[in-house]
Amino acid sequence: MQINRVLRANTMDQSWVAKKNITGFILGVFVLVLAGTASAMTKKELTREALIEKVNSHDKLLETLQRISWFGDMRLRYEIVDRASDNSTANDADG
Repeated sequence: MQINRVLRANTMDQSWVAKKNITGFILGVFVLVLAGTASAMTKKELTREALIEKVNSHDKLLETLQRISWFGDMRLRYEIVDRASDNSTANDADG
């Protein structure tokens, strides 16, 4: 009974390793295919693709900004604390 459990666990580990290796191989081939297509593109095509992506990202930003609605009031606050040149706080009300 104990031997069957060990054999079953060993078989499961081997199948998991095989699946992991196959997945890694497929991903490796996919990366190589993509690298081949990227190197086949000319500098002009790459620049064009980059510009298209940049324009599309600006369109998304504009859509986001259009959804913002401003309401309420805005208040500004400015505070100044005058201190002596020696930075003494002996007679200050706040210190």
